[in-house]
Amino acid sequence: MRSLTSVKVCFLAYCLTLLYVSSPNWVAFASNTEAKALLKWKASLFQNKALNILNWRYPPSHNATNSSTNPKENIVTCTWTGVSCNTAGSVNKINLSTCGIQGTLLEFSFLSFPNLEYLNLSMNKLFDVIPPQVSYLSKLHYLDLSLNQLSGRIPPEIGLLRNLTFLGLYENTFFGDIPKEIGNLKSLVELYLCKNELNGSIPRSLGNLTSLTHLYLYTNQLSGSIPKEIGNMESLVDLELCSNTLSGVIPPNIGHLKKLNTLYLYTNQLSGSIPKEIGNLKSLVDLQLYENQLNGSIPRSLCNLTSLTILYLYATQLYGTVPNEIGNMRSLVVLDLSGNQLNGSIPKSLGHLTSLTRLYLFGNKLSGIIPNEICNLTSLVDLQLAFNTLTGFIPPNIGNLKKLNTLYLNTNQLSGSIPKEIGNMKSLVGLYLYGNKLNGSIPRSLGDLTSLTHLYLYANQLSGSIPKEIDHMKSLVDLELSSNTLSGLIPPNIGNLKKLNTLYLHINQLSGLIPKEIGNLKSLVDLQLHENQLHGSIPISFGNLTNLEILYLRDNQLSGSIPKEIESLKKLIGLQLDSNQFSGYLPQNICQGGKLTNFTASTNHLTGPIPKSLKNCTSLVRVRLNQNQLTGNISEDFGVYPNLDFIDVSHNNLYGEISYKWGQCPQLKTLRLAGNNLTGNIPPEIGNGTQIKGLDLSLNNLVGMIPKEFWRLTSLVKLMLNGNQLSGRIPLELGSLIDLEYLDLSTNKFNESIPSTLGDLFRLHYLNLSNNKVAQAVPIKLGKLFQLTDLDLSHNSLEGRIPSEMSDMESLVSLNLSHNNLSGFIPTSFEDMYGLLYVDISYNHLEGPLPNNSAFRKAPPEALKGNKGLCGKVGALPPCNEHGTKKHQKRVFGITFSLLAVFVLLSAFFTIVFVVQRKKKYQDKEQNNMHSEISFSVLNFDGKSMYDEIIRATADFDSTYCIGKGGHGSVYRVNLSSGDVVAVKKLHPLWDGEIEFQKEFLNEVRALTEIRHRNIVKLYGFCAHKRHSFVVYVLKENVILLI
Repeated sequence: MRSLTSVKVCFLAYCLTLLYVSSPNWVAFASNTEAKALLKWKASLFQNKALNILNWRYPPSHNATNSSTNPKENIVTCTWTGVSCNTAGSVNKINLSTCGIQGTLLEFSFLSFPNLEYLNLSMNKLFDVIPPQVSYLSKLHYLDLSLNQLSGRIPPEIGLLRNLTFLGLYENTFFGDIPKEIGNLKSLVELYLCKNELNGSIPRSLGNLTSLTHLYLYTNQLSGSIPKEIGNMESLVDLELCSNTLSGVIPPNIGHLKKLNTLYLYTNQLSGSIPKEIGNLKSLVDLQLYENQLNGSIPRSLCNLTSLTILYLYATQLYGTVPNEIGNMRSLVVLDLSGNQLNGSIPKSLGHLTSLTRLYLFGNKLSGIIPNEICNLTSLVDLQLAFNTLTGFIPPNIGNLKKLNTLYLNTNQLSGSIPKEIGNMKSLVGLYLYGNKLNGSIPRSLGDLTSLTHLYLYANQLSGSIPKEIDHMKSLVDLELSSNTLSGLIPPNIGNLKKLNTLYLHINQLSGLIPKEIGNLKSLVDLQLHENQLHGSIPISFGNLTNLEILYLRDNQLSGSIPKEIESLKKLIGLQLDSNQFSGYLPQNICQGGKLTNFTASTNHLTGPIPKSLKNCTSLVRVRLNQNQLTGNISEDFGVYPNLDFIDVSHNNLYGEISYKWGQCPQLKTLRLAGNNLTGNIPPEIGNGTQIKGLDLSLNNLVGMIPKEFWRLTSLVKLMLNGNQLSGRIPLELGSLIDLEYLDLSTNKFNESIPSTLGDLFRLHYLNLSNNKVAQAVPIKLGKLFQLTDLDLSHNSLEGRIPSEMSDMESLVSLNLSHNNLSGFIPTSFEDMYGLLYVDISYNHLEGPLPNNSAFRKAPPEALKGNKGLCGKVGALPPCNEHGTKKHQKRVFGITFSLLAVFVLLSAFFTIVFVVQRKKKYQDKEQNNMHSEISFSVLNFDGKSMYDEIIRATADFDSTYCIGKGGHGSVYRVNLSSGDVVAVKKLHPLWDGEIEFQKEFLNEVRALTEIRHRNIVKLYGFCAHKRHSFVVYVLKENVILLI
């Protein structure tokens, strides 16, 4: 009973409330509150012309003091622009889309609109944040703030708008995470957050939006994986997550979205294979997964999508073959599998896709022939099979594709002739057959392609002449026939192609004159006729080509003077005239337009001055005027060029001094002024050209020293100063140019020594210091030049020995040390220089045998003559006989044994002191010390290596080699690797108490080193060791050694 009473009371209260709010006074109060809120917001907006369309104002009779008692004023808001009211007179809809409103939402009183169901402020200029008070619009069904300039984070409070079915915030600058609270909007049907700067991951809570049909999150900065919960959104029709940085795999349960029409996941970082479950999406019409890191093969289940019209899988990392079942997808209009690693052949089943308008298979590894079935696709507008390894012929019935606009078959291995049936494809706009092995002539039927704008046949093996029918192709903009073997004349009627921008006929075998009719091509921008057999002069009509930017005529047989009319080409960027037979002067105003970057006219017969307009032509990047007979003062002809990269004016008749301004060209990498009549010093300012890699000032009359400032040229790779009159010392600072690979200072007047710092140029492969006056020894440090292949130090005053360290130059191929004062023996270590092919050591004071090296063995007599002491079995050199060897040995023995005597005496003295001072218990140790090995050198051998060789040669004193025995030892015959034969007297092992005998042995050795008598055999050396003690003599036949 109590509960029933309570219900009655509540019902009564509800009815009273309803009665009150239904009364005119309540409606008036609500309407006035909404009106004031709108007018307050309007006042906060920027006052511009667009705002005039808002007729928001109170009527003239409005009185703020009694407005609450005048019920008729409640209708004012319902008639305002973009404002609608419900039957009760309260605002329920505001639509101000595309009104040009500029301002913020900060002054918009959301609390004042309790009945608002629809709010559309899209396509305005609103900025700043969405206030969290937006959550007060509890009845809102539709909210569209898209296409504004709103920023900040999307407020989580937006998740309180539980009645929302449409939320559009796209094309603003929102950042931060997508609020997970959006997952509370269970009624939401469409969610558009695309084209913002949102980051973070996609909230899993979106999986709660089971009524959602459209989810647009594309073009943000979202990362992380696609949540598997997305598979719960089974109402989805359109899912677009493209253009983010999403990673991980495509979740297989995406196959649950059976109503899906559109799936865009392209331009992310998705990996793994394409899930076969996508094949369950039978309603799918548009599938785009391109530009990801997907791998694996194309799943065959995809071919079940018989409603699919668009399939974009390009620029992923798919491999394997194109499935034959793809022919089942009969609804396909666009198929793009380009930019993958697909292999195998093109399936014939593609011929079943008769609705196909665009087929893109380019940029794969497809092989085999172009299937004839492709020619059944009569709806095709664009066919691109380029950049594969397709072979065979172009099928002739490709001419059936009458709707085709573009045909790309370039960069394959297609062969045979170009089918004349291509002339039937009257809709063709672009024909790209370049980069194949097509042969035969250009079909005349191509002249029927009157809509063609681009014809690319270059880089094939086409022959014959250019058909005159080419002039029918009046729409041609770009004609490229270069890099073939076309012959004959350039047809004069090519001048009828008035729309032509680009004409490439270079690298063929075209002959005859350049037709003057080319001068009619007023739209021509790029004309390249180089590397043909054209002759005659440049037509004067070329002066009419006022739009021309590129003119390449190099490597022909053109002659005559360069017409002055060329100066009219003020847009000219590149002009190449080199390697012809032009004569006369260069046009003086060639850079009149101030845009010339590439100007080459080398290897002609040009005379006269450098064009005066070049001095201020600051656009220049590359200039080649070398190998002409140009004259003038080089000091005055050139200026400062901020972009100049390369200039070569070598081998002309220029004079004057080198300008300091070259050091002010910040991008200059190559400067070649060789072979002129330049005088004076090298300006130190050249050292400011820190980008210079190649500097060639050779074959001039330059004087003075190399500037020390050259140490700044740290990028220098090639330096050529040869053939001048430079003098002084070669600067030590050159050793800091560690990138240097080529250094030629020959034929100058450099003196003093070669700086050892050149040994720091470890990248050097060519070094020429010949024909100077450098003296003293060859620096040992040069041996560190391991990459050096050519070394020429000839015609100097070098002295001393050839350093054995030079044999460390393991890359050396050519060595010239001729015409110096070098002496001594050639190091035997040269025998290990296996790469050495050419050597010249003539006119020195060298002696002794030649190294056993093919470069020395095969050297011509001229490369060895002028050395009195050389011997060997090469050319006219005397053999290295025993007398010569003994003479050398005697000198070595004298030095060696003198040093040895001192060593032995000192050893004996310290041994006696040691014996006296030590007790008997240390005698064993004394014996070992006395028996320590004594080493010496003889005949360029050190003691250890000779000891090892004797042990090896006698098989550790095997009796086989013994030639006599006695009371104190045995004598062995030993053949040394040098060719010498010696006798080795090996003493019996010492026993305890026989130390005195060893002293006697040492005294005997000392005596033998000092005696000189013809009846006493010569001593090589000796060894005193606890294991073996022996004496080495020169072995003479018929001489008996006392044993």
